[in-house]
Amino acid sequence: MRFLTEQIDQRDARALDRLLRVCAHRGMVAIELGTYTGRSSMVMLTHIKRMDGTLYCVDWFQGNPGVHAEITTSYQEDDILHIFLSNVKEGGYERHVNVLVGTTDRVADVIADGIADFIFIDADHRYTQVQRDILKWYPKLKPNGILCGHDFDRHLNDCDYRRLVEHCEEDFVDGCHYGVVRAVCEFFPDVQWEGRVWYVRKDATPRPRLSVALAEWRRPPSAAIGNGQELPSAPSLPMRSKAVTVHKYTEQKRQPMVSVILLDWSVRERFQALEWLGKQDVPRDQYELIWVELYDRVIPEAIEQADTVITCGQRGMYHKHVGYNIGLLHARGSIVTVCDSDAVFPTDFIRSILETFNMQEAAEPQPLVLMHYERRTKTQYPKALPTIADLQRYEWLELWPNVGACVSVRRADAIRFGGFDEHPSFRGYLCGPYDLAWRLVNAGILEVWHEERVTLWHFAHPDPPASFGQPFSWRLWWQMAHPHIDRHALTAVEAFATGRLLPLRENPDVHSLRMLLRQIGTSDEEQYARITCGTRFSSWKRFWLHITLIVEPIRRAVLGVLRRISPRGYEALRDRWRFLRGKKHSASGMVR
Repeated sequence: MRFLTEQIDQRDARALDRLLRVCAHRGMVAIELGTYTGRSSMVMLTHIKRMDGTLYCVDWFQGNPGVHAEITTSYQEDDILHIFLSNVKEGGYERHVNVLVGTTDRVADVIADGIADFIFIDADHRYTQVQRDILKWYPKLKPNGILCGHDFDRHLNDCDYRRLVEHCEEDFVDGCHYGVVRAVCEFFPDVQWEGRVWYVRKDATPRPRLSVALAEWRRPPSAAIGNGQELPSAPSLPMRSKAVTVHKYTEQKRQPMVSVILLDWSVRERFQALEWLGKQDVPRDQYELIWVELYDRVIPEAIEQADTVITCGQRGMYHKHVGYNIGLLHARGSIVTVCDSDAVFPTDFIRSILETFNMQEAAEPQPLVLMHYERRTKTQYPKALPTIADLQRYEWLELWPNVGACVSVRRADAIRFGGFDEHPSFRGYLCGPYDLAWRLVNAGILEVWHEERVTLWHFAHPDPPASFGQPFSWRLWWQMAHPHIDRHALTAVEAFATGRLLPLRENPDVHSLRMLLRQIGTSDEEQYARITCGTRFSSWKRFWLHITLIVEPIRRAVLGVLRRISPRGYEALRDRWRFLRGKKHSASGMVR
């Protein structure tokens, strides 16, 4: 293995080894913040592999300001991520390592709380950055989990406090990482350490200073969508399903304009789509590639070339629409493109999408349903295809509007109309992005078919159920799990024909985002908008309202008689009723 610098010595390695032994158990989850070439990772992976666990390595692999020259130079001269992945492969740890490429604070926004048994912090050593890492990652620990870190050179009590405050925003001064010492000791005065490794266990109740700081710092991530609103870019993972796993998350310096969602269900034999999408004639930061695997397969090509890699952990018959929604929830672009993950893309594909949505002249894309043509052939993908021009050597079938191939829409529109329908009738082979596209057309959004010059090109597969024009097979018949009309899902066709706008079964996370988009004018309306907390009225509540409706004439008659017989008694009863009603509304948080 190749390690560029000795970032962790033998004494620190023994301390880290001992801490891993304490919390080791079958299927354990560990997180490392700051990986570099993986010296400390290899120490942890000896136990994690033995316990069949997982190590999530978080690093943006671009270095931190203020570190010594040897490390800074290494980022300029070497591909640090490549060196780390080579070390992982050489150690035989590929199945136990997930790399999340991005800064620690941004990656923390897409990781669920309470999932980790062990977190090791060795990223940016400046005071505010160490403080930020503790605040954002402490909630990710399970109860009684271990939070630890590196470069704890001495305790706060053994430091010159004036020097510490003066230099804590620098990486290394006076032979000490003052930022690490100050942040750790302020949050954990009773911190323990061995060598330069500090460690604490997560308490059942947060420590006082940490509890206050967490309340200040914990904010949901959001991305602007225009018109003054904010739309969260992704819920905390693994969202509603604990089977969803993010294997790679790459933070880009600027928000991409287009998010391309590529779906696989452990059937793709070749991954040329990633290569062709990497050859686009626009800057790479204008679009992102999101690879969603419906089952559990993680392919090296996706880890290397996609920006985000997610597995859904599905079992039995696959459900593509669930994968589409997961990609939609993680998308950061204003435009979402769902397309075949094994097609050949022209080099101006992304640019043509931006032009069609008028993104060159406006900050926000225009509402549009952009359908993309896709040419198909019965020939399998060749061993070599250097350029798009070489496609003309093959025989292509007649062009036809395949609504299941590729669709681009505004992300905000996809959220507003419930995302992709997760109804069971969409399980299996005969489904696609046309479900959402047709419902957006029902809502009055213009449908446009893309220019033929930027069509996608699709070669056949050796696997019959995934090829074009294939003969009947029992396997294909089994994957057509529900009725269809001309191989379009019956549920989608029915929605198109009846003008339905929302899915029959909406993803709960998409529903939450859709509710955030509502612009309610008055507090009176607000109380009704939130009266059921997003659910239907209970059967008991409906029954009680029916009873109230029946007894209303009787109540009014009795009150009318009482008012004539005893006005004072009527007024006392009325005042009591108003008092009780106001008290009830105050307790419910609905009083104005």
